[in-house]
Amino acid sequence: MINVIFGDKGSGKTKEITKMANEAAAKDYGDVVFIDKNNRYTLALDRKIRYVDVNDYELRDLRELYGFLSGVIAQNYDIDKIYIDGILDMYIQEEGSVEKFFANLQRLSKDFNVKFYITISGNPNMAPKFLKEYAL
Repeated sequence: MINVIFGDKGSGKTKEITKMANEAAAKDYGDVVFIDKNNRYTLALDRKIRYVDVNDYELRDLRELYGFLSGVIAQNYDIDKIYIDGILDMYIQEEGSVEKFFANLQRLSKDFNVKFYITISGNPNMAPKFLKEYAL
């Protein structure tokens, strides 16, 4: 399952996804991972949450992020939820790469029973059809 939280910059998406991650860590049985492009929100997250700053791994595009996520899941089969803040702000995308990334992510979610929660800056009404189906 993939859920996307859309909103303009500064609309509170990061606060919302941080709150969701903290709530999941407090009541769920599986492990929680939070992925971001900086460490600005590490203190806002529960200490049980595995925080990952993707800048530490020099990922260049969504294809490499997908491989990284696959490795994170392979390393820990107890992961239940992965929260990714500002995914499209992290990388320059080639045409079609976002749709392919979400298709691969959906397969990863189904194969390993991991739920993804992702924030994207922008208006959901302007989003491509394939992204609208994931809008929360």
